[in-house]
Amino acid sequence: MHADPPAAAIITVTETLALIDGPFAAVAKGVAEDRYVFWIRSGISFGRVDGLHQVIAKVIEFLRARVIKGDLTCRLAKSLNAILGLAVLTPEESANSIAGTGITSRH
Repeated sequence: MHADPPAAAIITVTETLALIDGPFAAVAKGVAEDRYVFWIRSGISFGRVDGLHQVIAKVIEFLRARVIKGDLTCRLAKSLNAILGLAVLTPEESANSIAGTGITSRH
């Protein structure tokens, strides 16, 4: 008989890692292979998670710093373009965001 996994409100980091290494290993592998994506929905998580603004800024900077300039097939450039495409930027902000990354389009 299978024991139920602990509830999200009380699960420990050790128990979480055990689930990822055990029954959910296929999901973890799928995430590592870019078959899944995590979505942080602004209507729920954004207002509830302290420091989320900084996390998003770090993700954007991580991508920007690793874009292969001039490579139109760069997957990091495509990801950065997708993120910037979700933002409501002024034309000036858009030009400044893309400048220096080798990205020629937001789409």
